Amino acid sequence: MKQAIECTRRSFDRHIYESKQAKQKLEDQLYDIDLLINQLEENIKNTEKGIHDKEQCLKLTRTRLDIRHKRPNVDLFYNAPQKCLIEEIRVIECQIQKRQEHLAESDVGLRNLNLDKLILEKDIETKTNTIFVDEVECHESLRTLISVEDW
Repeated sequence: MKQAIECTRRSFDRHIYESKQAKQKLEDQLYDIDLLINQLEENIKNTEKGIHDKEQCLKLTRTRLDIRHKRPNVDLFYNAPQKCLIEEIRVIECQIQKRQEHLAESDVGLRNLNLDKLILEKDIETKTNTIFVDEVECHESLRTLISVEDW
């Protein structure tokens, strides 16, 4: 009987050890996800700033083109400088569009990472409770059983 109890105790200790290892892996994953979230948030800030900067360039270029259109007779024809301004507007609008698409993708990625983080936090909480129950409550019952056998 003592041999069976000892085998059970060792098996139970191994289970607790494995649970602690699994919890540590989850905590490591949570740390990695936190790093990724911070990097993505920084990337989103930079992208938003880039969009804002490009919008300012676009406003300036449009203003220059509008001023050109308002000039009397001299600049009313389509020439190389006007063509360059129109092309510049098109290029800037394209760059803004690409950055907005990148921003949308980053937002989706951030939401997914935050969802993964919540799941990991819940898993860690569950693992912590499991370890507590195994170590404190079940292990105590096992010790009581061993003490009764020794008696």
